[in-house]
Amino acid sequence: MSKKDLRKHAHNQRSLLNKEGRRRKSEKICKLIEESDFFAQAKCVSCFAAFGEEVDLFPLIERYINKKSFCLPFVNNLEKGDMDMYEIDSVYNLKKNIIKIPEPDISICKKINPREIDLIIVPALLIDKNFFRMGHGRGFYDRYLPKTRAFSVAVAFSSQIVDKIPVYPHDVSVDAVCTENGIIIKKQFN
Repeated sequence: MSKKDLRKHAHNQRSLLNKEGRRRKSEKICKLIEESDFFAQAKCVSCFAAFGEEVDLFPLIERYINKKSFCLPFVNNLEKGDMDMYEIDSVYNLKKNIIKIPEPDISICKKINPREIDLIIVPALLIDKNFFRMGHGRGFYDRYLPKTRAFSVAVAFSSQIVDKIPVYPHDVSVDAVCTENGIIIKKQFN
């Protein structure tokens, strides 16, 4: 199956989860991340604002916004898949961009050096057992992750885990995967 077909299938599968089910599973994912060593050790955490049926990380951000530094992506160039991270001090410091994804209001938020990020929580449409993720196809995180020294965790619902997705040379794997059923760190999968 092509990446385009896999994306369509993943969107359809994820849309089957009702709003309350998505909220409950998102909360479980947030709790698992909160209880992890990698979150406990992180001072600067990169998250994302949920778009559509993605995992909602706002409960995690809201509980820890006064204890840790949080940053979210700002799209610089949609066509080139270029983004930067900006620190937020509230989930209300966001504005919807041209494709309706909430992102930091850069007029009031500080740009973060990628090397300052300790933990980067990445969205995914699909994740495979080799820790490769499939996003929406623009390569934002494949370009951004190599700029960081951060531990990377892809979050998704368990229905989004598959055996294998097509991988290309530019694709970047993550260090761990978190679903509502638990966290798996790369070396534990083999």
